[in-house]
Amino acid sequence: MDTGLIASRLFAFAADGVPCEELKNEQIDYPALYKFSKAHSIVNTVCYALEKLNMLPEEYAAPFRRELKIGRAREAVQELELEEISAQLESRGIKYMPLKGSVMKHLYPRPDLRSMCDLDLSTISHAKMSLTKLCFPWATPLRRFRVRTA
Repeated sequence: MDTGLIASRLFAFAADGVPCEELKNEQIDYPALYKFSKAHSIVNTVCYALEKLNMLPEEYAAPFRRELKIGRAREAVQELELEEISAQLESRGIKYMPLKGSVMKHLYPRPDLRSMCDLDLSTISHAKMSLTKLCFPWATPLRRFRVRTA
């Protein structure tokens, strides 16, 4: 079975409980599945599905589980940063709305299963603001933020 198809079936199972009984361990090329999942930023979700289905052999588990831990840590940091950004914007009376992944992650069984590399916000203000000017000196190229204005 094609690696992309296997990944999509596992993703559907993890995200929505879509059955995938036809998948068998011997059909899965685990190194290829890991590489494909990493390239498409779905390793967390694929690992979650494999573990729920008891289909992650120990000899292939380490890289999947490492990414799962990284995803959990990333999600926790992003959630804290969103809380801090929200508090700063609210204290200045700036109306805003979180967009995309920061909202959609709550539709998954666990928020860390929705991989994100940035936080998207929309403001009603006509002036684009720099987060560093909003007392976020820690905003670096490694922490990506986009503020959209209407």
